[in-house]
Amino acid sequence: MKDKADRSIADIPLQEALTEWLKVFKYPTIQRSTYDSYEANARNYIFPHMGKIKVKGITPIIIKRLFNTMMERGMAYSTTQKTRLILNEFFKYLERSNRIEHNPMKPVPPIKRTAYESAQGKEYKAQTDRITVFTADEIALMRNAYYEHKGDNSKVFKQSAVYFLILNTGLRRGEACGILNRDIDIKNRILHVRRSVKYFRKRKDADIVSGMELTAGIPKTKSSIRDVPLNYVALEMIKELRNERYFGVNSPLLCKSDGSFTNPNELGSRFKDFQIACGISEPKTLHALRHTFATNLINGVAQQDGHIERLTVKQVADILGHTTTEITERYYVKRDNSRLKGLTNQFEL
Repeated sequence: MKDKADRSIADIPLQEALTEWLKVFKYPTIQRSTYDSYEANARNYIFPHMGKIKVKGITPIIIKRLFNTMMERGMAYSTTQKTRLILNEFFKYLERSNRIEHNPMKPVPPIKRTAYESAQGKEYKAQTDRITVFTADEIALMRNAYYEHKGDNSKVFKQSAVYFLILNTGLRRGEACGILNRDIDIKNRILHVRRSVKYFRKRKDADIVSGMELTAGIPKTKSSIRDVPLNYVALEMIKELRNERYFGVNSPLLCKSDGSFTNPNELGSRFKDFQIACGISEPKTLHALRHTFATNLINGVAQQDGHIERLTVKQVADILGHTTTEITERYYVKRDNSRLKGLTNQFEL
């Protein structure tokens, strides 16, 4: 990072220094959508509170007041944590490069979710209770709507098969939009996940220019590049999507009328409208389909002979493309505690 007009970075206003740091150190190393979120967080929360203060004037009290203000204004815990992450990385860089004498983030204590949400008057929920999944009744409502046809025998809800494809594969929405027909091995019932579609601000280098950009690039992480098994429902949904629109093996499975990639944000909006039309009073995000898939694989499904068919956490983590089983266990599975009933009957002490 070059010091502007030969000034020490400590004498530069935080907004100027942090913006330059983001451009030089973060833009080349993180995904564009992630960079957009970093920049938006700084613009909306950090800069209004302390952007005009010189770097050397930022104190732990100023930083803690920012977090307190965000908490008092009802900001989500995750938003405040992202703000903390940005400031922590920035001041660590300054400390390690000997640009500042003292790191003002060090004395600022970590924020506990329980205390944060309690101060907002919110009831604390365990992580597993935060996971949103679709009930069997809600899935039945969506399935009924999927089969609805118009008088000309065309589908009422165009390309709604993609929702059931996600429900049976656990794909992220960007991954679902990024599937090319050539990625699908029907014979071996395998889907090769090789790209993800993302929607972000247009930029020249790191500077924003007018408009938005849709690109198909590498998935979220290295482990996201994977092969996903296809069950018979997933195969049927692929067939239905191809029947509606097919532009060749190199075209997207879920494509627009001109054969181009679908915007994952638009897919999320369409899914919300689909749920409302189905009669679901509280629509969930598209990501809830992924949670539902993982939950069913871990909790298991009762078979006709009475036994429960389930997968291990490691198997599910591999299918979902997670780097660790902890992510799968903690953030993706809503445990069915009703199955614990009576398990201790034979262990009376």
